[in-house]
Amino acid sequence: MSFTNTTALPCCSKLWLWTIPTLALLMSIIIAATGANQALFMMINQLASHFSDRLWSNFTILGDTMVAFALLLPFVGRRPDIIWALLLAALAATMWVHVLKPLLDVPRPAALLATDTFHIIGPELHRGSFPSGHTTTAFTLAGVIILSITNPFARTAILILACCAGISRIAVGAHWPADVAAGMFGGWIAAVIGVY
Repeated sequence: MSFTNTTALPCCSKLWLWTIPTLALLMSIIIAATGANQALFMMINQLASHFSDRLWSNFTILGDTMVAFALLLPFVGRRPDIIWALLLAALAATMWVHVLKPLLDVPRPAALLATDTFHIIGPELHRGSFPSGHTTTAFTLAGVIILSITNPFARTAILILACCAGISRIAVGAHWPADVAAGMFGGWIAAVIGVY
């Protein structure tokens, strides 16, 4: 069975296929089992505050839906399979985020913690924390591209950028680590659906 319009995923892609969502699921389980969500948030947020606010703002914008679609412009005309895969993946990712957010209505860090105890960049958000929509978008885009190309350096660079987008959601004070792990999981699964 093929994963793109013309060829099956290369052998090494099968490793890429399940490693990311498995790691995300393991992170979620460990965070839930240890109750470390708040402590991990504070640690990452404080470490990230040593870097420029502009850096984290730029990474977080990679998870904006319009930016994600704009990043696909180089593929228009040359790789229509990637465009179509992202459009299908975007439907699955949208359902993942927009069904879970109102259903679970998890409060964001600014709703539960004193805002002078952690670093906030941008607006102070209070509701709809789980899952992280920006992380879902970043991993949907990254997953579609990674599963559609074979260059290992490009794959690694794209994965690093997606991880930075996810970490940035903690750095800007908008999401818990569990939200980011869920966004990573949902985004990657949406990408698999789109590419398949």
